[in-house]
This record gives sequence, C-alpha cells and structure tokens, in this order.
Amino acid sequence: MFDVGLMEMLVIGVVALIVLGPERLPKAARQLGFYVRKARQSWYSVRAEFERELAADELKRSVKASELTQSLQEAKQALQDSVAELRDELKQGEAALREAAQSKPLLEPMPLETDPEWDSIRSDARRQIGRAPSETELAGQATDLSLPEAAVVPQVETTPSNHAVQNVEEASPTDTKPVASP
Repeated sequence: MFDVGLMEMLVIGVVALIVLGPERLPKAARQLGFYVRKARQSWYSVRAEFERELAADELKRSVKASELTQSLQEAKQALQDSVAELRDELKQGEAALREAAQSKPLLEPMPLETDPEWDSIRSDARRQIGRAPSETELAGQATDLSLPEAAVVPQVETTPSNHAVQNVEEASPTDTKPVASP
C-alpha cells in the first residue's frame, strides 16, 4: 500500500524530533504504536468476521446442496421403482394375453348355413319382412342375407276423396314438379 523504506522512515523520525522535541517524542511514539496496534486488531477482527461469514455461507450452500442432492436421489429411486413395477405389470399382462390367445380364439366361428337352427332363424327373418323364400332359393343363395330391394306397397283404391293422395303416391321421389289436383 505505502511503499515506505528505511530512508523515508529516517526522514520522518528527524522531522518528528525537530517538531516535537526530545521530551515529547517517546510519548508520541508510544501513542502512535498504540493506535497502529489498535488499527491492526480492528482490521484483523473485521477480516476474521468476514471470513467466518463466508465460511457460514459456504456451509449453508453445501448443506442445501447435499439436501437437494439427497431429495433428487430419493425422487430418482422412487421413479426407478415405479418404472420397474410398471415393467413387471406390463410383462405379466403380456404373458396373460399370450396365454389367453393360445387358450381360446378371439372370435367364435359363425354358425354354418347348414345348421338347422340357422336355417330357422333365417326363414323367420324373411317371413317377417314379407317374403319367405322356398327351400330351393335357400339352397341357391349361399350367403345372401340382405333385405329385399323394395318393400311391396299395397295399392290404394281410387276414389274422388283420395285422388290427390293417389297422384302423390304415383309420383317418383325424384320428381320435383308440384302435382295439381283436379
């Protein structure tokens, strides 16, 4: 800080001897030494306090870091455990599915048309829609189970009161012209 050598000290001493005189110089030197010691002690105590604060902060950081590391390790372990449990459950489920697939088929076969029960169900259904096929038709149609194209509509008698109704029924659904009634 201050670059004071031996020559500078000697010059300061000579000036102090001239200014203070020989009687007051030893007392002034003692007081100067006392204040220098006091300044050094206060400087060392401030420095030591600062170092203690830094050490305490560092200790707090390391404790916090170790707690954080420990909690992260615990979370990691819990996550690994749950992943292992899920993996085991998945393997068990896969094994159960394979066992079930090997033990029985996924779809049951449809009844054959030669089955008498199936024939009676089909003929009942056709009778309900108004058209029961003969046995030869049944034999000729192997897998046709579709409904007939159009249902049979009974004819309406033509009378003067329902003449307009008959005209509307005779019109095709694609015909968009209005029907005039007589």
